[in-house]
Amino acid sequence: MFAQAADMLEKYLVGQPLPLLSWDQVPGEAREVAILQGYRPPKCSAQQCMRSIFQLTNETLNVWSHLLPALFFWWRLGVLADDLAIPEDPYTWPFAAYLVSVCLYLLASAMAHTFFSISDLSRHVCFFFDYAALSLYGFGVALMYRAYVIPEIMLGTWLADVFVPICAVLAILCTLLACYSRFLSKSGWVTVYRLGAFTLPWAWDSIPLVYRLMTEEHFAAASYYKWQFVFSALIGAFYASHLPERLAPGVFDVIGHSHQMLHISGVLASYTQYHGALLDLTSRRNIMEPHSLPPPLHTFALVLLSNIIIVAFFSWRASSECTTDRSVRSHPPQCTTSRADRQIVRMAVTDCCHITNRSTAHSVLEPVVLPYLQGLYTAIFQQDNARPHVARIVQRFFDNRQIELPSWPARSPELSPIENMWSMVAQRLTQITSPAATPDQLWQRVEAAWSAVAQEHIQSIFESMPRRVAAVISNNRGYSGY
Repeated sequence: MFAQAADMLEKYLVGQPLPLLSWDQVPGEAREVAILQGYRPPKCSAQQCMRSIFQLTNETLNVWSHLLPALFFWWRLGVLADDLAIPEDPYTWPFAAYLVSVCLYLLASAMAHTFFSISDLSRHVCFFFDYAALSLYGFGVALMYRAYVIPEIMLGTWLADVFVPICAVLAILCTLLACYSRFLSKSGWVTVYRLGAFTLPWAWDSIPLVYRLMTEEHFAAASYYKWQFVFSALIGAFYASHLPERLAPGVFDVIGHSHQMLHISGVLASYTQYHGALLDLTSRRNIMEPHSLPPPLHTFALVLLSNIIIVAFFSWRASSECTTDRSVRSHPPQCTTSRADRQIVRMAVTDCCHITNRSTAHSVLEPVVLPYLQGLYTAIFQQDNARPHVARIVQRFFDNRQIELPSWPARSPELSPIENMWSMVAQRLTQITSPAATPDQLWQRVEAAWSAVAQEHIQSIFESMPRRVAAVISNNRGYSGY
């Protein structure tokens, strides 16, 4: 039976290695700072994702650096369940909850880095669960600190009474802010929200421990906790700095980049924290047990349930934004011109139906505009201020892919050469007296009218742009007359 299971696993995992992509071959949201090679292709199957963890990609060590420690901590939990008689001893239950939270955050992270390449939606959902597991870990730490680490002088004070409830609120807020950060358009704000979401609970959790380290001179677990703070500081430093890959782009693509170092620092912080907590659990029992709180299962379950609800809500929101509107059709790019060191590209896109904000991003920009722009390395993309163009989801699309848009004045159709193009197309369509019988027939007529416009007419439109701009300036940004 074991041999059959091994054969099935081998057939599932063994296959052709994934072709790895470079930075310019993956969507903007999949790119990492200064990581140039080793990307898995978008839209992998679950089987391909599983196989990829046995192949050297820029995610391989992200997976194993948390998967192996997760197995280690599960093993330690099983051993300590017998050694400490955890099922029969309520005093040890906060420690058990803490260890469970450690295992969950490591496992959730490993799974997120394994399966996020399946789709745009899976990328969101995987990391929603990653954030939720991390915030639950923060609450597990709070339970453990309150049960075994809090200084004796704080016992019986208001801080000891409100410590766990505030930690519960901050854990839920952490999940909320971290998930929300995935919908922000500015990369700087993403870092602020996400780093702040986890820093605030960590800072509150650490108050009792910091006070104890400052006021108690020598206790057995002190060295472990000091190392914990060193590794915690490294987590923030690696996350915010993207070092060392910023110093040598392409050198640390597969081994040694900041996210891997962040993972390793996180594991070492949890490992030293675990040893310190285990020492305090045994050495301070006579001090802490009389001040024990009720079993933490209900508060732990409350935070867990709240996080699941938050993940479900943001997953629904992400799903609605990732849904492709199949009714939207796009015209192939036609109007291009070269000028010295740049190429100005104007994409002509239309639809028989109403174009929504979401369909603009996911049915026009993603499948049509982005692949076209990726072949034009010096391209400038220009669009007017129509409502679907300036919607947050559309602006976020360009920001995430590092595509800069030139500012565009309001109420200025004469500055957009595509308007002249559409005017010529419309003139040809009005010459057809019979109405189109179907949307497909209408589209065929539009394509024919578009193709009938002579290239010299298109070129003359582009050549008129300097005169148009000058006319707008001379008229104090008023109508240019074109």
